[in-house]
Amino acid sequence: MEINNNFEKVLFSAATANGDSEIVPSGVYLYKSWQSSGTFVATVTIYGSLDGATWKSLGTISTSGQILNDNNLYAYTKATISSYTSGSVTVRLLSA
Repeated sequence: MEINNNFEKVLFSAATANGDSEIVPSGVYLYKSWQSSGTFVATVTIYGSLDGATWKSLGTISTSGQILNDNNLYAYTKATISSYTSGSVTVRLLSA
């Protein structure tokens, strides 16, 4: 969804298992923030890619309400849940 020239996307909505989000094109947005919500025991790794095939870790999220910011220009982004133990994980992306 585009909001005032920003782009917002839910990468995970109450996820309850390890897995990858969809790959999201993000090349026109320089500033990106990911925020988690929910009550969970898991690790979310955020990735950026220039070609959609080779991925670079941008950081991890492991608590609810945590925000990860990045201002590098990547063509694509995705998130991966690993080490899932319990709860539900929601991760939102906001790009500007």
